[in-house]
Amino acid sequence: MNRLHSALLGAALALGLLGAASGLAAVLAPPPDTEIGTRVEVDGADLPPAPATPGPPSPSPTHDDEPEEVPQRPVDVDDDDDDDDVGDDD
Repeated sequence: MNRLHSALLGAALALGLLGAASGLAAVLAPPPDTEIGTRVEVDGADLPPAPATPGPPSPSPTHDDEPEEVPQRPVDVDDDDDDDDVGDDD
């Protein structure tokens, strides 16, 4: 049983190292038939230039100038031990 475990562990280690080397080679190697720094021609690349300074953002059609009121729950800020506290068992 010990030999089987050693063989499986060795095979897994070998496959892992082979995968790591393959991934590293794929990342570091340039794509085939491509030189670094060459320009690729694209059909329809005659686009107008972007504006030098973009204008102010246009407001969205649903934008209101005043924020919507959100109802707030009342907060109990009474810290004394009076009988008016809810859930007081005194």
